[in-house]
This record gives sequence, structure tokens and C-alpha cells, in this order.
Amino acid sequence: MLREYASVPVYQRTALKPGQALQGPAVIAEDETTTIVTSGFVARLDPSGAIRLTAKQAALQEAAQ
Repeated sequence: MLREYASVPVYQRTALKPGQALQGPAVIAEDETTTIVTSGFVARLDPSGAIRLTAKQAALQEAAQ
């Protein structure tokens, strides 16, 4: 677990496309909220535009199938 400040990429949600995957750590910024993607997760926009967070281990297993 990271217990100090770190520089991470910041993505504007309006610029993300469905299916696009972001490896944590990252920040997804929008006008109303901010989503923090920690280092153990991958964020992906589903076809409806919802952000889905998946544990990296599970994401690796899905990609191998």
C-alpha cells in the first residue's frame, strides 16, 4: 500500500471511450465527482458509459480467457 503522495495520470471522463482501460493508480475527473483508481484496479468504461473497476488479478484472468 502506498502511504505517500505520488503523481498519477488524471483523465477527463468526457474524453474516455467505452472499452478503454485505465491501469491504476489514476484519477478520473468529472464536474460532479472524481473516481480514484488505486494501484490494485483497472477502470474500464462499459458500453453504457459506466465506470467498472476490476481487481487487476481478475482483469488478467478475464483477458486470458
